[in-house]
Amino acid sequence: MFLGNAVDHDQQLDERPDWQKKLLQRHHLDTPYPASAQYWFDPLAGTLFLHQKGANRPVLIALNGSQGSGKSMLCAYLDMAIAARHQLYILHETRRIRGSQRREELAA
Repeated sequence: MFLGNAVDHDQQLDERPDWQKKLLQRHHLDTPYPASAQYWFDPLAGTLFLHQKGANRPVLIALNGSQGSGKSMLCAYLDMAIAARHQLYILHETRRIRGSQRREELAA
């Protein structure tokens, strides 16, 4: 999504739900991020919610992927989106196997 100027950017940011504003600020994301995330992640959020509701118990979901692939971002989005819409909360933990300096070296 292209934003023509700063006025459009500010107006679009003001129209977002509070949880999306917090997500953008907390993770230093570009304004177009939620539109893309909604397209890809909202169907998953809905499926997870319905599955958990039907299971009537906690559901464990494991994510695997390489460093920088977006696992933590996906969890943050799902956590905020599901909590805002359904008052259901996600507990997620990111295990740090390597030190931050080594992770930065690997990411370069």
